[in-house]
Amino acid sequence: MRNEKGFILPFAMILAAAILLFSISVSAIFISRYSYLDIMEESYRRESLMLFSIKRLYSIDQSLNGAFTYPEGVVRYEVQKEDELTRATLTLVTAEKKYESVHITFENDTKEIVDWE
Repeated sequence: MRNEKGFILPFAMILAAAILLFSISVSAIFISRYSYLDIMEESYRRESLMLFSIKRLYSIDQSLNGAFTYPEGVVRYEVQKEDELTRATLTLVTAEKKYESVHITFENDTKEIVDWE
């Protein structure tokens, strides 16, 4: 018989360490991708609420202030109508937080967005 003492324990510990390291790296990748998806989903919702609000603002004929209420949040707006251009300021408020304002300028005749800040 050969002297095989001390082989099984180090091999088992190295194997367990490798499996643990693999599990930690996979979970870190999963968590980072999941948080990225949460951020992108919130970004798409915010953008779609703004675009829905802009589409509804096209039909407003005078300068006024108000709000559009959606299930995901409230978009407050201020509209200043001029001869050829309309300037609108939109602010989105959701249950989680309030986002900074977006300033939009579009032409009255063509309804084409000239500037978006």
